[in-house]
Amino acid sequence: APLDDVAHATQFENLDLVPPRPDLAGAAVELARRDDGETFLPGALEPARERYAFVFIDCPPSLGPLTVNALAATDRVIVPVQCEYYALEGLTQLLHSIELVRSHANPGTGPRRPEGAPVGFSLPGGPSGASPPSAGGSP
Repeated sequence: APLDDVAHATQFENLDLVPPRPDLAGAAVELARRDDGETFLPGALEPARERYAFVFIDCPPSLGPLTVNALAATDRVIVPVQCEYYALEGLTQLLHSIELVRSHANPGTGPRRPEGAPVGFSLPGGPSGASPPSAGGSP
């Protein structure tokens, strides 16, 4: 459906929201059947660039068809991460994956370094974070 048909105004000025819909559950299957399945969302969101200064797309933490489409459509990525060693290692791998998706989805532009904005936080009362593995075995 066109963005104008699914966007709802909120109580805040200049903020619209597109809530999830039941037919989104079958979107991954539908995208797999399309010839432009990996680049459908960038084209569908192109008219929104004139109307909206920012479009935020909330994605699952996997590189399925929906996330690949969202990454192909974005200019920037916000990645919330915990301030822990393994989370930061995962962030490095994720940034590499983003670069691969963008270079594949937009072959004319070639590889480009994604403009990421990692946001770090720690959970109150939670673990203070894992230490990097020691080179000499167990501590």
